[in-house]
Amino acid sequence: MSDERLNGSVRRVLLTRASADNAAIADALAAHDIAAIELPTVSIQSRNVLDDAPDGAAPRSLEALLFGAAAVAFTSRNAVHALMQTGRIRAVLRAAQAGVVVAAVGDRTCRALESQGITVNVVASPADGTSLARQLARKLQTGQRVVCPRAAHARPELVDGLRAAALVAEPLVCYENVPPPRPSEEACRRALSADLVYFAAPSAADRLYA
Repeated sequence: MSDERLNGSVRRVLLTRASADNAAIADALAAHDIAAIELPTVSIQSRNVLDDAPDGAAPRSLEALLFGAAAVAFTSRNAVHALMQTGRIRAVLRAAQAGVVVAAVGDRTCRALESQGITVNVVASPADGTSLARQLARKLQTGQRVVCPRAAHARPELVDGLRAAALVAEPLVCYENVPPPRPSEEACRRALSADLVYFAAPSAADRLYA
């Protein structure tokens, strides 16, 4: 949207992402004297899926999963935060120190990893799974294994791209995008005063409608 339109009829914008993801766009709107109204349609819930072992089987460790892997690829900082919350991020640090390639989609995911002391070897540009898969395919050899920490319903581009390049992609579900608690009536009234609604995902539109 052009600055001219933003400085015209749009005075209030409804942001539907999680609160932690709204800061940058809220600051940009404020620079145009536009108020940001928040009504989150997403809540990130960590999942400790490595402990979901069948009855009688020992839970897997992330160290064991990363052993022998050539790379670990993150497509969002939510995956980084999920591994932090479940106490698994140190395994990634140790793997990186042992020579496992660490890859990230975009600068924000890269910064989340670096904040944990993890050196990032590959940063995708443009910041999407297809680009990350291509860059890893140029760096790795055919048949090597890539562990992909991701959401429960992640987009398929990274895994599909790695497999198309004859690499072994191993998805690791470590968080899921779930609906947040129902907003208050006052929050809904504020949302209805917005001139424009910003959606970052189809699920946000579905949940706002619901």
